[in-house]
Amino acid sequence: MHAIRYTIFIATVSLASCVNLSDKAASVQVHTQLSSTLDKCKKLGPVLAKASVLAPDGELQAKLRDMAADLGGDTVVFLHIDRTLTEERLQGIAYKCY
Repeated sequence: MHAIRYTIFIATVSLASCVNLSDKAASVQVHTQLSSTLDKCKKLGPVLAKASVLAPDGELQAKLRDMAADLGGDTVVFLHIDRTLTEERLQGIAYKCY
């Protein structure tokens, strides 16, 4: 019975915890790997976002997109994610393509 309550709680939290992108993050396109389509883009630099493992789905990616926009970028490449028991870290590279 306790497991059912826990499952219902997790499902409720998951449904209620959507991430809204900021306007600047929404304007940043995402790539999941480096490719030749980025050859003509200007590399702005590395970005690193951190979030709790309890953060809503998408929060880490939204933070990375915000960071790319803060550097003047319009594109970000997600490179690597590290997970510990309490934190997730997403590494990427910000680019200016347009």
